[in-house]
Amino acid sequence: MNNQCILKVSKPLNKFSAIVFGCTFLAISPNSQAESCNDAKAIEQYNMAISASDITHKLELLQQATTACSATYEMLLELGDAYFENQQLDYAINIYSRTLNRSISDSQAKQANIFMRLMYAYNSKAERLTVNQYARKIQLLKANGMTWDMASEQSYQALYRKNKQQLTEVPITVEELKIGLNKADEPSNRNLAVIGIDDDTSSSSVQIDMDIKFSSDSSSLTLASKDTLNQIINALNGNSDSIEQIKVIGHTDSKGTNLYNQHLSERRARTVSNYIQEKIPSLYARLISLGMGESELIDTANSESAHALNRRVVFQIE
Repeated sequence: MNNQCILKVSKPLNKFSAIVFGCTFLAISPNSQAESCNDAKAIEQYNMAISASDITHKLELLQQATTACSATYEMLLELGDAYFENQQLDYAINIYSRTLNRSISDSQAKQANIFMRLMYAYNSKAERLTVNQYARKIQLLKANGMTWDMASEQSYQALYRKNKQQLTEVPITVEELKIGLNKADEPSNRNLAVIGIDDDTSSSSVQIDMDIKFSSDSSSLTLASKDTLNQIINALNGNSDSIEQIKVIGHTDSKGTNLYNQHLSERRARTVSNYIQEKIPSLYARLISLGMGESELIDTANSESAHALNRRVVFQIE
C-alpha cells in the first residue's frame, strides 16, 4: 500500500470521485494485507473488495475482512475510504478515528494520512473549524520534520487554503464554535499532543487559527485583522457563558533576536486580548495573553511569504 496517498480507489476514476475527493488517487496492491493478516478468508474478502465495482458489495466484504483480521491499519483505511466514497461520512470519520489508535506512532506520514482523510470528511460536512484543527495537526507534524510526497503536499495545501479562505470570508457561527469545542472531547483527539488540544488534563480546548495577522515588526491590528477578529467576537458573544478560559497566543516570524521576538509576540497577544475585552467586557477575567516568540513557526522557510504566515495570533478556548 502506498501510505503517501491521500485518498485512493482501486477502479478507474469517475466524475463523482474526482469532484468529491479532489486529490490524487492511487491503486492499492491486492497483496498488501498478506503480512498483517493471517486469516486466509479475510485476505480473500479484502482482495475481492479491492476489485469490487459495486460499493455496497465492497463495503460488505471490507466489514467482514476487518472483523476477521482484528481491524488492521490498512484494512481500516480501505473501509473508511469506502464509506467516504459512499458519502457515509460519519461512518468514515469513525473508522479513521479508530485507525489512529493503531500502532502508527512510528510513522508521522501515516498519521498525516489519517488527518488528511479526516480533513476531507469534515470538509464534506462543512465543519470548517474541525477541518482547521486537523490541518494544524499536520502542520505540527511537518514542523517536527515529517515529509511526504509532492502529491500529498499539494492536495493538503489546496484543501488548507480553501478552508482558510472560507474561515476568513464567511463569519464563524455559534454552532460551528460549539462543534469545534465538542470535537476536542473526541478520544481520537486526546490520543495526540497537538496544538489546540490539551491531552494532559481533563479539560478540553479548541484552537481557532483565522489569520489574525500583523505587519513585520508591528503589534497593531490591520483593518483585515480587525474584520476577522470581529467574526470571532461575534461567535464568542453567542457562546460566552460556556467558555471557561481563552488563551490569546501571539507568534512572530524568525527575523530578529529571540528576546525581541518574545516581547513582540506578547505585545501582539495583549493587543488582541484588549480588543476582545473592549467588545466583550464580561470575558475580562477569562482572558490570558501569552507570547510564544518564534518557537512555533508554521513555515520555516526564509521567505517573506513564510514570515507573513508566522506573524499571527491564535486562540485556545476552554
